[in-house]
Amino acid sequence: MIHHRQESEVRRFDIFKLIVLLVLIALLLWFWLSPPAFVQGPDEMAEDTAVASQTEPVSESEAAPDSAAEAADETMPEIDAPELDSPVLTAGLEAGSVTLNGSGTPGSLVRVIVDGAEVGTADVSADGRWTFDLDLAEGSRTLSLEALAADGSVATSVDFPAFDVVAPAVMLDIPTLNLPEENLFAGAIDLNGTGTPGSEVGIVIDDELVGTATVGDDGTWSFTTELAAGNHGIHVQAIDADGNVAGESEGFGLSLAELTRPEFDQTGFEFTPGVVDFSGVGTPGTTIEVLVNGEVVGTAVVADDGTWALPATLDAGDYDLSLRMVAADGTLLAEAEGVSTSVAVAESESAADFVLPTFALPEADLAGGEVTLTGSGTPGTEIEIVLNGEVVGTAVVADDGTWRFPTTLPAGDYELALRTVDGTGTAVESDPFSFSLAAVEAPAADAAEDTAATDTTATLPADYCKDAEPGIDQGDTYIVGVCEWLTKIANRLGIEYPALIGVNPQIDNPNLIYPGQVINLPPR
Repeated sequence: MIHHRQESEVRRFDIFKLIVLLVLIALLLWFWLSPPAFVQGPDEMAEDTAVASQTEPVSESEAAPDSAAEAADETMPEIDAPELDSPVLTAGLEAGSVTLNGSGTPGSLVRVIVDGAEVGTADVSADGRWTFDLDLAEGSRTLSLEALAADGSVATSVDFPAFDVVAPAVMLDIPTLNLPEENLFAGAIDLNGTGTPGSEVGIVIDDELVGTATVGDDGTWSFTTELAAGNHGIHVQAIDADGNVAGESEGFGLSLAELTRPEFDQTGFEFTPGVVDFSGVGTPGTTIEVLVNGEVVGTAVVADDGTWALPATLDAGDYDLSLRMVAADGTLLAEAEGVSTSVAVAESESAADFVLPTFALPEADLAGGEVTLTGSGTPGTEIEIVLNGEVVGTAVVADDGTWRFPTTLPAGDYELALRTVDGTGTAVESDPFSFSLAAVEAPAADAAEDTAATDTTATLPADYCKDAEPGIDQGDTYIVGVCEWLTKIANRLGIEYPALIGVNPQIDNPNLIYPGQVINLPPR
């Protein structure tokens, strides 16, 4: 039966044979250089020989095997399995550079294997210690250590249970806090600051965590909350991935004033056309915007007593009224609920109080030339004078209820109508009035030339104004249009007829002007 020896036993036997050989060589040299007494002559070292004979010699061959074995054991001890002292794998490791520390047989070599692949070796020093640096990636990992013999063979090994490598913990910066410097009123407050990108910032107000904000990639965060009027203490916290507070900022104080929402103080919203005086309340120092049908019609600054007033002009119609309150920088602070209203014409200005304009028919036939038309109507209203279907001018009813319209008309038959607007804003027209202007009698022979001119005016056809066209006002002068006369031009331009005659001395006959003629205008 073949007995198989272990590698360590074979190595010790080889060492033993080498030691025995060395001992034999040493003995041969000793015998050669210093022979013992029994090989010397009878007279040499007799005393030594005697002493030697008294002692029983010990065979060198008998003592040599034990000494050789002990020497072999001291020269090459058995290689023990390597041990890992740190780090503790079960506690979890952070990804990145890791240093392994352990112990082993001095002089041996430790091979490090991660996830089944060799990553390097470490020498065990004389004090039995070894170290090895390696990089670990995040995830589940395995580790094995092997003790190598001098010939590189594996003397012994040890395997460790699988362990987790986690992402390295992020060092969180203490977040900063920027407090608002304007619009410090109760209500919505915007807070912002900086922190570690991707981390969470806790917002603590009056020692209570009111919410968190995530820091963006640009390193900033923002948070909006509602705060009542008064003084508040605010600070922010850096919160780690486990929800623990990693650091806190210093505390800050914030004082907020009471915000008075804008309101109308009108008891009712029944208005008449014209100027409407809006008023109400708001926060002192802010600006109130009054909106009518979504358009801002005016602004007012709220006084120190919290009131404001604003006049606005409204015509008859339906309106949606609303208010906005803004800060000095234009920031919208609050809005008031809209109010719908209708602006109606006052009863005193209704159709019941309106007088349709009338025309005072002449008692006798009038002659062609300068004619003054008269009548009655509602004081203050404006009347359009319509002759033969054409508007020839306007007149305003005086306070006494009468109106008058001076003009120049050639002889002929006329149909007169009066147009105006009643108290409800509706255009109305009177029934037509018919009248005639007689031809001018022939003058004396010594005034033949003037008579010819007058006759020319008097014989204008009745449909002369069917193609009427206004003239051109050039400021200091006027180009006469079609179917225009001096009285009509004076009324149209709002100047006095005598003043117009006075600046046109070149006109011999005021009743005779023609289209395209340039006349002078008095200063206006």
